[in-house]
Amino acid sequence: SVRWYIADIEAPAING
Repeated sequence: SVRWYIADIEAPAING
């Protein structure tokens, strides 16, 4: 999100 992009894209994509 604000910090980068993994917080909203990579993280949720990896978790499920």
